[in-house]
Amino acid sequence: MKKIDPYDEIAKRGRFIHIYGVTEVGKSTSSFQSLPQPILTILGEARNPRTSLEALGEKKVEFYKVPVFFDDPTELREFLSDLLRNEGKELDQFASIFFDGASNFYNNSVGALLEDEYYEMMEAGNKIKRPIAQQTERDMKVYGAMASELLRIYNLLARFSSQHNKVVVSASLVRTIDRRIRIERMNKEPLMLSNPQFTELVGRFDIPESVDSYDVPNFDGKVFLKEFPGLVDMIGRVERRHDANGEVVYPPTVNFDAKESMCKFTGKRGKTSGPLDFTKILGL
Repeated sequence: MKKIDPYDEIAKRGRFIHIYGVTEVGKSTSSFQSLPQPILTILGEARNPRTSLEALGEKKVEFYKVPVFFDDPTELREFLSDLLRNEGKELDQFASIFFDGASNFYNNSVGALLEDEYYEMMEAGNKIKRPIAQQTERDMKVYGAMASELLRIYNLLARFSSQHNKVVVSASLVRTIDRRIRIERMNKEPLMLSNPQFTELVGRFDIPESVDSYDVPNFDGKVFLKEFPGLVDMIGRVERRHDANGEVVYPPTVNFDAKESMCKFTGKRGKTSGPLDFTKILGL
């Protein structure tokens, strides 16, 4: 019987990468163009991927199944769990997973479902609270539950990369968190106060003192932003790339080590920014 070298087995395993950037920057098109194929595509927003495919011109993308749109976290968990359970039948039929629109799925689909559940619970209990207190309680419970739902999904995605040699990429939009927040006051000068969310990020990431704003993946609340970096191997900020004449060129640039954006890079240290080309990023 052939002896299995644990180091070789670990070295062959996949990567879990999160990319984020403004809309239409080229995240989807570049991922379709360069990810290992066939690609299992999960859509977190009801947007036809045809536009991204048309941008590739004549290059054809090999998909495993028609891209599937999900707006229910339970259904997505069950879909991923079934794939993992049926590993002998299906896992060999795709090389990578692309979860497009992760922030839309989280902020809109998951958030709306959990808000509805919260208000149904309140009505059933016939609880009467002051509006501000009720809103604060709602926010805390909903954001905590939202984070828990997506963290469970990311845990499943991490299993594909760590146990089954699949490349997993999730893509989201971007938002900016300022170091200080402006508080307007009636008939008085506004106050500029420290932003608690920025302060928490400073405690987890190496943010220079000179940075007044920090770009992060666009996930509502703070719980998921704090926890998900531990589940992924790399986090990259995607930005437009220009030629010498100032014209936009593709693929865009991805940076895994930007000081003013949430980033993460694990592996052999070398170049940490460049074109969003997964054949190069993964060394394929």
